[in-house]
Amino acid sequence: MMLKPRVAQFKEPEQFSILIVCEDSKSAVYYFERKIKECALSKTATIEKIDSQDIAVDVEGSKKGSAPKSVVDYAISKRDEYNKQAKKKGMYPYKEVYCVMDVDDHPTLNEAIDKIYSVNKANIDDSELIHIVSNENFEIWYLLHFLEYSTKALHRPPSQKTKSPRKIFIPQDQRIDKLIETFLGEDYDELKSYPQIFQLIKEKGGDEQKAIQYANKLEKYHREHSPEQPVYLSNPSTEVYQLIVKLNELAELRKPINPSQMGDLTQTDLKNTDYPFKDNELTNTLLQLINKQYAQETKARKVALLMDMFKNPYHNTACREHPNIASYFYQHYPRS
Repeated sequence: MMLKPRVAQFKEPEQFSILIVCEDSKSAVYYFERKIKECALSKTATIEKIDSQDIAVDVEGSKKGSAPKSVVDYAISKRDEYNKQAKKKGMYPYKEVYCVMDVDDHPTLNEAIDKIYSVNKANIDDSELIHIVSNENFEIWYLLHFLEYSTKALHRPPSQKTKSPRKIFIPQDQRIDKLIETFLGEDYDELKSYPQIFQLIKEKGGDEQKAIQYANKLEKYHREHSPEQPVYLSNPSTEVYQLIVKLNELAELRKPINPSQMGDLTQTDLKNTDYPFKDNELTNTLLQLINKQYAQETKARKVALLMDMFKNPYHNTACREHPNIASYFYQHYPRS
């Protein structure tokens, strides 16, 4: 007899998509495209129905220019255009839109950040714009895969157009280009448009978890030493780690649940929890009702629902979602 394949069960399916807009169309886009693929996340183009359990993440470069304000303007127009079509076709709308920008010498950064805040405050599209700023530029994130946590300022290659001595004479250990060439063994200008940059960082021993740790440490340091200004105005710093953490969290949601985590909840399961569930008629009946009404949920989720009922008798999820559970519970729950 041929067995039917088991339908994979996933943790709490997400019902939305996110958009990542970068100020360049190469380096950062290549990096995020490979990261998204590693996380096994879909693109909205591959999702046909709103009830699919796929999580969609789109990434692209700004079509309006690399200035921060241009990135934000493009992100808003892209979001509005897509969400309008998504509602008509039953697709996932963009709920989170990440604007990946550099500080560099851009004069419109503050204007771009202000626009993000004002658009979020209006909340017209029920979506959130999120700034992901690196100081000085995106390549700071690459370096943190290799560099120990340091608060020493890092700078782009000196421009031949500038007359500032500070920009012309920069110590080698503070030049982003020289440090990246040291760690990755390739010419900096070529790496900025290198499609396999994500893989190369891994091949050279780059550690994403350390990069997250170092970026977080820098953020805490700047908050303590420069509390009067946003972290992204401090060099070196990067908010890219926040987006990477988000993508990793979404990847976790896509991992199939072990079959042992599914099935009916029993008193034995309740005794293995930290909450003092009672082995009485009330608890056992509620347990049966939970098993029936939430048959497709994990045991952990069912425990959380049952615990919520006793901790929040008048504001719990199960009673709000199922009248039969509420009816039994409020008839038999001992009132103080």
